[in-house]
Amino acid sequence: MKSPTQKPILALIKEKISSAAFRRYSEQTLWLLLEKVVRLVLGLGVSMWLMRYLGVEAFGKLSYAQSFATLFLPLATFGLTDIITKELILRRFSEGQVLGTAFALRLLGSCLFIAASIGIGYFYEPQQEKFALIFIIVFGYFFTFFDVTLYYFQSEVKSAVVMQLQIFVFVLISILKISFIFLEKSLFFFAIATALETAFNSLVYFLYYHLKKKKDLDLDNKPLDLEIKTAITWQYEKKLSQHFVKLALPLLLSNALMLIYMRTDQIMIEYFLTDTDNGNYAAAVRISELWYFVPMSIAAAVFPAILHAKKEAPQRYQKRLQQLFDLMVWLGISVAFALSLTATWLIKLFAGEAYLGAVGSLQIYAWAGVFVSLGTASGKWLYAESLEKIVFFRTLLGALLNVGANFFLIPLWGIEGAAWGSLFSFALAHVLSNAFHPLLRPLFMLQIRAFLLPLRFWGVFVVKK
Repeated sequence: MKSPTQKPILALIKEKISSAAFRRYSEQTLWLLLEKVVRLVLGLGVSMWLMRYLGVEAFGKLSYAQSFATLFLPLATFGLTDIITKELILRRFSEGQVLGTAFALRLLGSCLFIAASIGIGYFYEPQQEKFALIFIIVFGYFFTFFDVTLYYFQSEVKSAVVMQLQIFVFVLISILKISFIFLEKSLFFFAIATALETAFNSLVYFLYYHLKKKKDLDLDNKPLDLEIKTAITWQYEKKLSQHFVKLALPLLLSNALMLIYMRTDQIMIEYFLTDTDNGNYAAAVRISELWYFVPMSIAAAVFPAILHAKKEAPQRYQKRLQQLFDLMVWLGISVAFALSLTATWLIKLFAGEAYLGAVGSLQIYAWAGVFVSLGTASGKWLYAESLEKIVFFRTLLGALLNVGANFFLIPLWGIEGAAWGSLFSFALAHVLSNAFHPLLRPLFMLQIRAFLLPLRFWGVFVVKK
């Protein structure tokens, strides 16, 4: 017989994962997810059409150019992503100083990005066609310094704004790609569309931010006091710049290494194998990563809540962190099971029978999503704990292992070897390496407890019963 104090299991689960504040931020997550679902449905259709139109070889060339361009992308972001959000929340400097300083540093980073990617691409890639594709895509990434205003909207938890702007750009570019398919345009036009999407995504945040500030403050009719002028006028602040560089440098290097071991597989496949192999592998990776927006959106939406909890209530901070890790692990495992079981069907549906060589890679690479999700959550923990410097050494290990694994496994097992190399390096860098550093052991325990979530719930249920 159930005791008067005993709670149903559903009530226990709800008690463990809910609170008024957390529900408020969960609503923002739902807004982000809504935007991504729209992107997924439309993007899936356009990608299916594009992959079938281009064919395996041409799609492999386009994917290779995108992978090569993103290798140098950390220079453009300058390591300033969540750091900007954190500084806007802490309010140690004015909004104008934070955004102005970040804008200047990101502009410098974009210039370095252009110089490095085009310079190295010119000497590394002898084929003019592939170098031209790289050049076009790189040019689009140059404009990413305009997206510093995105982090203002994130700090203010205004997901609806971000959603609407992203949907607008994505629909516009999707229509452009469909038009190119109808007009039977060459591969270069699709590289141009990719570049335009990157550039427009950054520019719309910048334009909307300034239009909204003018509207909110009614600049034409009301005099502004000094405080408001300081907030809305972007300024370069040398002291803040030094602070940003100190925090961002290890993150910049870490992000560079992260992209090396997330994209070097496609670069090495191009070196050891063929464009067709690269096309098959790119199809497997593309399908595996279709859902990656979910953990990224969740982590971005709850990060302000986690920072506020750290300032106000350490116990609530730990609870929210564990909730985030629990969700990331079991979401990843669920998706990996589904992708593994339906790989052949998905390849036929998504890309066509010409891409059936991608099935084995998809079944292996699908499990990397578990560790990618954990890595996303781990990044938020590291920022909150001000342990950004450690990221570099952990990621360096993963990058070295991935390059080494690909070097030996690709010649032996082809694109399946590349998938195994990526899975192994993700697991080591995002989870296992944390056990060997004293400062990262609390993170490791959060991750292990997340894997043990069913046993934890069962234990609570048994004790209550």
